[in-house]
Amino acid sequence: MMLLATMVKGFKLIYGVGYNVREPLDWVFIVTAALAVVMALAAGVRGLVKVARREYYEPRLGEAADGPRRRTLASSATMILVALVGLSSISGTLASTDGRDRYETGLLDWGVLIIPAVGMVMLGLGVWASAKASAANGRG
Repeated sequence: MMLLATMVKGFKLIYGVGYNVREPLDWVFIVTAALAVVMALAAGVRGLVKVARREYYEPRLGEAADGPRRRTLASSATMILVALVGLSSISGTLASTDGRDRYETGLLDWGVLIIPAVGMVMLGLGVWASAKASAANGRG
């Protein structure tokens, strides 16, 4: 779904529409990206709930006992990061097409900067917590 939204954005750039004018293709992008964000966020949260309930698959042959939990956590974190990137992209589209001067900074412009930063902090905390848990289990 996010790929479809990116294709719409690319089509707009190829089409040569004005930069700071909101057009129907922008709205198609925003709606498509919003649907992708909802789907990615739902998948990520569902994975985290499965981990909390300990409802993950059995380990693969030769895999550590906590392998399925780690895979589920990693895929859930990835989906949540995809959702954050989508939100940043939507915020960027809304900010760049609101008709203002390109060199002014508005609330949506700050969203473009803050949302990925929050995602990176979350990713760093997740990696740190995973490394800490591995070390505590003696698998450092």
